[in-house]
Amino acid sequence: MAFNCFDPFRACQPQRLVCQHQADMTFQLLFLFLFWMPTTVQSSAKNKTLRIKALLPMGNDSRWLVKNADMACRLAVEHVNSQPSLLDAYNLELDTNSSDCDVGLANYQLYEMLSARQKSVALIAEGCAIVTQPLAKTTQHFNILQFNFLSSSPSLYNRTVYPLYYPLLPAETTLNYARLKLLEELNWRDVIILIETEEVFSLVANHLTELLTEQGYDYELHIVSADMPSTVDVAIENIATSDRRIIIGLFYEEVGRHLVCHAFRKNVRSPNYVWLFPGWFSSGQSSHWYTKKGETGCSNEEMRATVDGHFKFDFSQSANDSSVRLPTGKTRRDVELEYGRITGTNAFEQYSAYGYDVVVSIALMLNETINTLKADGRLAELDDFSYQNKNLRRLFQHLLETRVDFDGLTGRIHFCGDTCNHTYLERRRRKATERIRIEYCSENTKSFFVAVYDKSSNALLPDNVQNIPWINGKIPVAKIEDVLDYSNRKLFYVISVLAGLGIVLALSMLAFNVHFRSRKVVKMSSPHLNNIVAIGAVLVYASIVFDGFNGQFYPLNSWSMISCYVRNCLLAIGFSLSFGSMFAKTWRVSRIVKESNAGRTGSLHLTNAVLLGVVGVFVLIDVLLLSLWYGINPFRSGTENIGTSEDARYIRKFCSTAPGGGHWLYILYAYKGLILVLGVYLAYDTRHVRIVSLNDSRYIAMSVYNTVISCIVVFALSFVPNPGLRYALTSAAIIIAVVSVLGCVFVPKIYSLITDGDKKIETFGRVGTLSSGTGGNIIARTTDLLTLQSSEKRKESAIHLLIKHGTFSEATIRRVKSVLRDDYDAIFCTSSSSSLTIKKKHSGDNDGK
Repeated sequence: MAFNCFDPFRACQPQRLVCQHQADMTFQLLFLFLFWMPTTVQSSAKNKTLRIKALLPMGNDSRWLVKNADMACRLAVEHVNSQPSLLDAYNLELDTNSSDCDVGLANYQLYEMLSARQKSVALIAEGCAIVTQPLAKTTQHFNILQFNFLSSSPSLYNRTVYPLYYPLLPAETTLNYARLKLLEELNWRDVIILIETEEVFSLVANHLTELLTEQGYDYELHIVSADMPSTVDVAIENIATSDRRIIIGLFYEEVGRHLVCHAFRKNVRSPNYVWLFPGWFSSGQSSHWYTKKGETGCSNEEMRATVDGHFKFDFSQSANDSSVRLPTGKTRRDVELEYGRITGTNAFEQYSAYGYDVVVSIALMLNETINTLKADGRLAELDDFSYQNKNLRRLFQHLLETRVDFDGLTGRIHFCGDTCNHTYLERRRRKATERIRIEYCSENTKSFFVAVYDKSSNALLPDNVQNIPWINGKIPVAKIEDVLDYSNRKLFYVISVLAGLGIVLALSMLAFNVHFRSRKVVKMSSPHLNNIVAIGAVLVYASIVFDGFNGQFYPLNSWSMISCYVRNCLLAIGFSLSFGSMFAKTWRVSRIVKESNAGRTGSLHLTNAVLLGVVGVFVLIDVLLLSLWYGINPFRSGTENIGTSEDARYIRKFCSTAPGGGHWLYILYAYKGLILVLGVYLAYDTRHVRIVSLNDSRYIAMSVYNTVISCIVVFALSFVPNPGLRYALTSAAIIIAVVSVLGCVFVPKIYSLITDGDKKIETFGRVGTLSSGTGGNIIARTTDLLTLQSSEKRKESAIHLLIKHGTFSEATIRRVKSVLRDDYDAIFCTSSSSSLTIKKKHSGDNDGK
């Protein structure tokens, strides 16, 4: 665990060498000589002294401050010395210093202890593990038992490495059982573990991940380093993009403050995120450890807002029964009251009660040693205690592990050796009831007592989890879950009904066209192409229904994947059939007008078969493109976000093409767009053709315009982010477009049949009269009319005769009459052959024009 000595990112810099403090050594020596004064509380009946050396975190500048920890130890010494049944003629003396979490200073103080004339029979080390570990390795060579009531680093519990180390606190890994129990009670199955690169946290994290894995929990691990501030940014950035919301923090508070500040900037804050912190942060003021100024650049309000509503876990230092009498002759309540009078507090500060118990433990060990040596006549060994006396050290250990068993302030205390149970990598050196206090801290409720976790029963006693005053009034979620949203099914039902009505309408138009195919008003409008228009409309309407099965309104399954293929095929081919038919009809009208104006005859052979072939080519191109698409980039399952809330992210799963599949869609768009552009051009080119009864070019043009506008609208709406709204708008645009096409193609014919228009077909725009003075435009419209009326070449040639001759001679009239004699009753000239009137044959009606 190496740190840079003057790294501003940390306040506490472990493993400093003595040489690193040469600049401050003069001040340190002065401090030691002025303030390092042994404390002895003696009874008049006792005339011998046994010294205990204690390195405790003291002073306002201590980075591991446990407020009044020395006072608790001194109070225990006083109570031991005042108890006649303890230590016989001996008094305890407590010699205290503070190493301030400084390895160099601690080693210096250990050297002073070893070189002092009066030997110390035991050492109480402070809570900073980076100081305690090297001290424990050193003191074993001098046969000194080292006690600790502040450090819970798991590595210190390894008997092989630290044979003379006796901690009073359970290992830090014990907190993991309380964390796991809380997660279980709150049904939090997903967590984030955020650790600092220190041995103590790595061991705790390894143990925690093992427990989580055994219980089937999911977790993600993020590691930060005090020496690399950039790791803080990376870790918080990853957490911000994660779906998990419960963060277990395993780090020192200096790094923790930077993490909290960065979390605020990345919006990783309360109440959406819940933090779980160690309870030993800033001992005595753990609920405000994150508000230290001048380190992070964030205000206290910002820091507080980030972690508001967090949990903290710490070892419980209060036993349930305050009337239990201690070995010092005092009850727990008596000690608490006396401690309060001395320190001016209402209760023991953090870990202070453990300080009282550790002194009593040493006193009981010494008391058993005195009795044993006295019985053997070897009491002088204790009086002449030296650091080379291995036999006395072994006796200390034996008596501590077999005879010391008492009720302390923090519960039942019993030290053990080889009989201890294994937990992770350590042997527990203190066999006691392991109880962990859990608190919930928020700005509104301050500190709310949740429960005390009892490891022996794996239970929360009492269990106030259900009464936690959550900030939002409800338990936060552990993970933002993906929720498949099918809330818009009613929309799908409405659109499907409308599409179904459209299918019924298109089939009705198809039935009408087939039934009245022999009537002139239908026959002259290319009924075969009109049938294809209706069939294409049915396919387009069906594609709307299939589009609803792609995962938006129903779960995505194998049927849904098939529906995706079908939907694209129906839409593409349906468009080609409907618009392709209108395109073909408009193209024929445009070609006839151009050829007629150019005076070319016999060059047009645009029969229905040719036009059907044009439509077939469009469909063939669709089939080719779709086959390549599905073969090269088939559909697969995709996910789309619909919306989010505090507790969930609403999504839909849909069929999406493999990477690169979008190019095929754009190719289809380009292909269809080209057809639309050509259709608009042809519709514009035939805009003057208005012979309604014999060709429906005007309504075909209207259909083309409507289709183009609708396709543009649908294309634009396909980029609407909300899938429900997108589906509704695009479906509505398609339905309206297809209805307008069906209306333009079939409604005029229905109207003509209803109004008996089949008997009053207008042959040209102006009362059936062609005037030679109007020139080629009128003649071209007549040509267009008769060509559309029949595909027979002889009638087409007859019309070209009219176009070729500027006037209507008798010879021309006879030739036209010979061609049209089967269909027309009279052809005659008026006004000196300046105009030609064609009167159609009707039974019982001679007024048709």
